[in-house]
Amino acid sequence: MYRTILLYFLSIILNLGITYAQNSETIRNKEAGHLSTCLSEKQWENAEVLIIRGDINKDDIRFIAQTAKEHQHLKSIDLSHTNLRELGLGLFDGCCSLAKVKLPKTLKTIGKNAFRNCKELEVIMLPSKVTSIGTEAFDGCINLPSITIPKNVGWIGNNAFSNCPKLKIIKVKKGNTEFYEKDGHLYTRNGNIIW
Repeated sequence: MYRTILLYFLSIILNLGITYAQNSETIRNKEAGHLSTCLSEKQWENAEVLIIRGDINKDDIRFIAQTAKEHQHLKSIDLSHTNLRELGLGLFDGCCSLAKVKLPKTLKTIGKNAFRNCKELEVIMLPSKVTSIGTEAFDGCINLPSITIPKNVGWIGNNAFSNCPKLKIIKVKKGNTEFYEKDGHLYTRNGNIIW
């Protein structure tokens, strides 16, 4: 009996793993600007998890964002093994199903409205090289529970974290000279409240 139950649960776990693997795509981009040709249209449409490796440029990242907006299946994107330095204006704005984002260590700028209205976004870690967070960058991320401001951030735009009702924990990395956290709020070094 014990063996039968164990085999039953093992089959369930294996089936879940297979289902998950079918919706996960790892892309090794060999040349910046050619990301759209790495997968078939059907693969792009059905992907729930994208792991992208290699050199990418603004055209590639725009293609990823456009795909995420058109096909609301994408739940997770891992860009941590790319050379991306900037997330431009409104890049992932309105990607409602996006829940988890892994950013590369090379990232320096999170642009205006970059993740605005990513209503399912729950997990994002800002790399230590980030120096600026654009206006309304995370506005409307209603499921974002926490964020840590890296020590190199010197500028945060207006309403960067507005309309984030679940945002309860905001931390500032030690060594940041422009911002500090006190009593659950984010302040500029001059004492102006940001969030």
